[in-house]
Amino acid sequence: KSFQKPRRVPSGEKKGASPPSVPCAGSDSTRSRVRRKIWDPVVALASLALHLAPGGERASDDRQPIRFPVDRPPAYLDGSGPTVALSRGGLLIANVSSTDATDLQIFLRTLDRVESEPVPGTENGLAPFFSPDGTRIGFWKDFGIYSVSIHGGAPTLLAEIQNFRGATWAEDGTIWFSPDTEAGLWRMNGDGSNARRVTVPDAERGERSHRWPAMVPGGDAVLFTVGTADIARFDEARIDVLRISTGERHTVLKGGMYPLFLPPDTLLYTVSGSLMGVRFDTESLTLAGTPRPLVDGVKTLPLSGVAAAAIAPDGSLATGLGEPFFGARRLLAYSRDGTSRPVTEEILPYQALALSPDESTLALDIDAANATVWLLDLERDIRTRLTTRWSHNLPVWSPDSEKVVSSTSSGGTYQIYIHHLAAGESEIFHQSTEAQFFATSWSVDGHLSVDVIPAGRTVDIWTYPIGDPSAGRALLATPFAEWGGNFSPDGRWLTFNSNESGREEVYLVAADGSGAKLRVSSQGGHYATWSHAGDEILFYDGTSIMAATVELGDRPRVGVPQPLFRPGPIFAFTGSTIDVTRDGEFLVIEFAEREHETAMDLVFTRNWMSELQRKLGTP
Repeated sequence: KSFQKPRRVPSGEKKGASPPSVPCAGSDSTRSRVRRKIWDPVVALASLALHLAPGGERASDDRQPIRFPVDRPPAYLDGSGPTVALSRGGLLIANVSSTDATDLQIFLRTLDRVESEPVPGTENGLAPFFSPDGTRIGFWKDFGIYSVSIHGGAPTLLAEIQNFRGATWAEDGTIWFSPDTEAGLWRMNGDGSNARRVTVPDAERGERSHRWPAMVPGGDAVLFTVGTADIARFDEARIDVLRISTGERHTVLKGGMYPLFLPPDTLLYTVSGSLMGVRFDTESLTLAGTPRPLVDGVKTLPLSGVAAAAIAPDGSLATGLGEPFFGARRLLAYSRDGTSRPVTEEILPYQALALSPDESTLALDIDAANATVWLLDLERDIRTRLTTRWSHNLPVWSPDSEKVVSSTSSGGTYQIYIHHLAAGESEIFHQSTEAQFFATSWSVDGHLSVDVIPAGRTVDIWTYPIGDPSAGRALLATPFAEWGGNFSPDGRWLTFNSNESGREEVYLVAADGSGAKLRVSSQGGHYATWSHAGDEILFYDGTSIMAATVELGDRPRVGVPQPLFRPGPIFAFTGSTIDVTRDGEFLVIEFAEREHETAMDLVFTRNWMSELQRKLGTP
């Protein structure tokens, strides 16, 4: 998938992003939720029992597991990372939940308390993970990895990244993390210094992504999920292990995702919503037993490979309950008065859309472990697959409706493809190993607007002549993030998004880079597009579809944005989830259900080691 910034789009909601993103992150499908109710008195007694129990001891076989819910408010799982983390002693629980005051926040609970408390500074934060001593929480927010004290204070930015795919804080104080959907593993000091790449996906083996790292005790080995070019869901992925001192890497098992490690010798992972376990030899770094199911009904997002599960070295376990979620979204067409009709009846994990200039075909980015571009014939309501291998994102049409651009990568090489529809052929337009690329718009005078993301830096906007990609140049490159360029119908102007004000807003700039930029939106803005006459800039402010009149000239004039209508909950992604027809209909991607918000019950289990030993057998 393409980069996403965690931000929830309200429903009258977040993905992929303050720059563009949505909790969902990965996607999910229509399913019923598993819900459990446990009375507060039981919770209180369980908490007291746990508080009195020794925090760091391995539970003996005769101690029975104790379970109680910890989701107050209900926990939320995002494709950008896990919803829950446990401190090493198992006495602190951090989880992502929704709030009334903000979209999402990280909550902290100690086991001597019934209620969780929000952690200041973690508003809109995702994917918590604890420092080894339990005094700090790492998390992902707004294109960065941060850490914050559990006692409060301002968060510290550790690294600027685009699309978080896991982090773990090792015993030696270093942090292992995956900075993108198409990246290998990186390592940095706990204060964010000395960040360096450690692994690179191997294109010859079809590797696309290394994600969700988990340390093996002793500090010389790390487990991680390997996404390859041919899988549709991460349940089909590999789990590899890297011996850090030698750089040796090998596959531990095939057909699983999201590794966790429980000392001294148990590898945990998930498949089809089941938490699996197997004995693991930490000397040879190989399996020492047969995998067995341990917990059923664990909430997972198989399109990004994340699971609602956390383990502490003392054997404490936290799991979110629910079925695998695959991203139930629908395509709707809205008139300016807010009435709507379905574009197609298919409910799928749509991520981005682009209407061909002749309005016959809708190009669709449909999420999977490898996202695929499809072409929907609007007259016949029939889809045809355009891309077949690797993950292709963000379709963009040529002005003559004869070509489609997609953005992809293969083993750490980032590429922009041009697909010639009549000939059935594809060519690489541009590629690099130094920066990731996402084409976003094709002008009538033959230029591509491209989001460029250099390693370790935020996103900039470049333009590339179709006839000579070597002549590409930076149009917008600042310390802030700029993305999502969209050319005006005459090709002379470009709308784009930036977070320089502290939130995502829509701006206007000359396509040749001359002159100053002009802010269009006033209260947040996403997914800007143009009316066909070029006299309006249309965007989503998080609640309503907005229209701002524009007079283009040497000094453009933009009117005050006015609300047109409130759509349903729109899926938020880096690419376009809104397009407009000549007749003024708005094509949008909406959530087909709100399950991604309502999330799941989060259940904590103390003394789980005894149950684990019964199921795996005592070594």
